[in-house]
Amino acid sequence: MVNVPMLHGNTSRSFLRCFPSKNESEPVPNELSTLIFYLQTRPGKIPKLVAMIEEKTAHAARRNRPNVMLVCCLIMREIVQQLSAHTSLFAKGTVDVINALLTSPNDAVFQQTCLLFADYNAVHHGLLFMGYPGFAQHFLDVVRKFTSVARAPTNTNSNAAKSNSKQTQALTSLASLGHSPAAQTVCGRQALTLALEGILSQIRSSDKLCSEVAMSALRAYIDTPSLGQTSTVMDTVIAFLGPHDESQLLLLLQSQVQPANRFGLCVCLVQSLSESSEQEIMARSHMLDTLLKNPDSKLGLSAVDILRVLLEVQHAHIDNNDVLLQLRSNIGSLAATAIYPGQSGDLTGEILLSLKRYNAKIANSKEDTNASANFECDLLNVLEVMKSSTPGDRKLPAAVWQDTFFLASYSDPRVASTYATAFTKFMSQGKAGHSISVQRGIALAKGLCAQLPSSEGAETQSAESYCALFSCLVALARTMGADSLHILSVLVETLDKGSRSRTVLLAVCKRVLALGQEDDSVISVHWPEFQSQPSQTVNEIEDQFENQLENQTETEIENQIELELKTICISVPYKTKEVPQVDSWGVDMGTLEEDTSFADSGRGNTFKRPSTSHKLTNLSPPLVKDLVRRQTDTLSQYSARSARSSRHSMQSMRSVQSVQSVHSRPSSVTPYNLQESRRQLLSMVQDVSLESNSKGTLTVH
Repeated sequence: MVNVPMLHGNTSRSFLRCFPSKNESEPVPNELSTLIFYLQTRPGKIPKLVAMIEEKTAHAARRNRPNVMLVCCLIMREIVQQLSAHTSLFAKGTVDVINALLTSPNDAVFQQTCLLFADYNAVHHGLLFMGYPGFAQHFLDVVRKFTSVARAPTNTNSNAAKSNSKQTQALTSLASLGHSPAAQTVCGRQALTLALEGILSQIRSSDKLCSEVAMSALRAYIDTPSLGQTSTVMDTVIAFLGPHDESQLLLLLQSQVQPANRFGLCVCLVQSLSESSEQEIMARSHMLDTLLKNPDSKLGLSAVDILRVLLEVQHAHIDNNDVLLQLRSNIGSLAATAIYPGQSGDLTGEILLSLKRYNAKIANSKEDTNASANFECDLLNVLEVMKSSTPGDRKLPAAVWQDTFFLASYSDPRVASTYATAFTKFMSQGKAGHSISVQRGIALAKGLCAQLPSSEGAETQSAESYCALFSCLVALARTMGADSLHILSVLVETLDKGSRSRTVLLAVCKRVLALGQEDDSVISVHWPEFQSQPSQTVNEIEDQFENQLENQTETEIENQIELELKTICISVPYKTKEVPQVDSWGVDMGTLEEDTSFADSGRGNTFKRPSTSHKLTNLSPPLVKDLVRRQTDTLSQYSARSARSSRHSMQSMRSVQSVQSVHSRPSSVTPYNLQESRRQLLSMVQDVSLESNSKGTLTVH
């Protein structure tokens, strides 16, 4: 049987025996051990004893007796440490004792009070907050008192270490809230917010010790498995720090946020962007950028959802260039982090779809004054995604671009130029063009040509829009490779004869083939009339092209003639079966009819089978004679090369014959064959009759 020591009458007498007989600041050890043992066996006495300690502390504070207050504090600390299983019995009383102890100006009392508060936070679960609103308010009052001490300005004199000890002790006690079970409650979150005010106020302190303790306390608040607590801390930190004070915080995030919380923190930061001020957006986006670059964030398929929010926030702050650049950096970090295969293609497709949706929105409502800025911003986002992603992760159906071709002829030249840059960069990506079929290329080319104006609307088309459209067409033609000549011929046939667009397109086609693999930007250099005189009439442009031909060198004229040859050869139509063109994005590319006409739904023009006569304008009879002569020389040179090749290898000749026999058979899709087309041209040229007139035209029957 356990012998429980007698308390000689009542609990109060046993409590008083813990106080020393002399003026000392520590309780009698034996009496304190006896008291704790008694409370362990009779926990029902704990509330009564705690109430006695509170009364004794308040009385000593009024009489300014710090030794008595120290004894009461040490007894209370022993109860909290030894009787943690009965926290609910002394939780409220301990807070009242701490409130009474904080009224003393004595440094030793304050130091022990800070330790008592830290011990209390380690065991307090916060369940009584919901049942006793007054208790929650008392707890918040204690936190406010510690915060006010922590926020006191530090001294910089010779006795700074001693004078700043209270701030350091207060910061240490507030740091204990970070790992307290009570921090998961509503009252605990409010206490964290209050405590962070004191902690953050000392992060930039001139006292190195205070600054280090404050940073350590902030780490304790972040290094927690609770996502709600981490989010609360982040919101408070963002409200305190400016947009350019993120260096310490970024380091803190990178090292202290637990991997399990990184995804949730990303979501919380993104969701709060739309409701934040511009300063808070800058701070949140800085933190978000660090998390997005970390592969441990494990965003998964949420990358597209995050992108949508970033686009919405960009549109809402289109006038703030700093916000736009920072959010664009977030989009680049999102694209650079390899989360799943095809991620960059999904991000690019989502931006293009947002361009389509936004255009429909402003078309069905009042004109948006920021439409141009939003379009340009999204196009720059596309470039950022392409720049940040790896080349093998940029797969995207080219048809996704088709719904945004209207931007190539947009009234704002910045939008048109940026769109041409984005489209050209996409078409020039490694393997991007290998998945584009001939039918798809023709459909895309028609979509671009539909943006060229008719002769009636040519005056309203800016020079920048023409250059943007031509850059897109050049990029598409180069991607198609050997089929580009056929595509260019389709482009010419889809435009009205005599229109400015048709004339300009013919001239640009000549330049594109003459320039070969040079940079696309030279188009605008070779055609200054697009920039200096965008309002020229069709006849003036034709006259200028003729004058340009007269001033060209012999080499340039040969290139022009060769292009005219190819233009004639290209007009051999395709024969295809009716194949619906639908890509993985659900974009209907239309159906290519089985006959030899390609309808242009956007303009109502048709590329039909050529008739028995072709009229070539702007070519004088001497040039035509030279054209026929050079064509004959080319065919003879080709025959000589073939003969030499046959002598070297009979096997090669058999291969050539087999290939020719294959091309002579009917097939579902007949590819473009320059050699066969030139043979047809030669048979046509044998029956040439020159009909010279005042305009210098040539008719081929």
